[in-house]
Amino acid sequence: MVDLGPDGDGRQRSMSINVMPLGDGFDAATFLQFYVPMPFEVPDALVVNAGYAAAKVNAAMALGHFAVSDSGEVYFRYMQAFSSSTAADPAASAQIVMMLDFHQETFGDVVQGVAEGEIDVAVVDQVIAAVTAG
Repeated sequence: MVDLGPDGDGRQRSMSINVMPLGDGFDAATFLQFYVPMPFEVPDALVVNAGYAAAKVNAAMALGHFAVSDSGEVYFRYMQAFSSSTAADPAASAQIVMMLDFHQETFGDVVQGVAEGEIDVAVVDQVIAAVTAG
């Protein structure tokens, strides 16, 4: 478990990092999952809109993706694959954690805005463009 510190609204965030067991046939690769549950949920009436926003945001990011479950849980996830004959590089993993923290903190606000009805899905592309413009 990695403590990511509070988000812009002061809510505590954490990232779990797990080796994903995929069973027989996947013995040449090891998959490491980085998972961040977002500190907000989506009301039933806005799940489809938040899912749309997550898909649009995902297209703008370099690593990882947001997802919205049918029950309204929002999470951010990234899977790293490496050869099972080598160990994960701690320095590389630390840099991945920093990059994923940046992505979910920066783009999570777009998904949250749609989930809370503050951002209309009709303007999601413009909001993402403004976020990526800096």
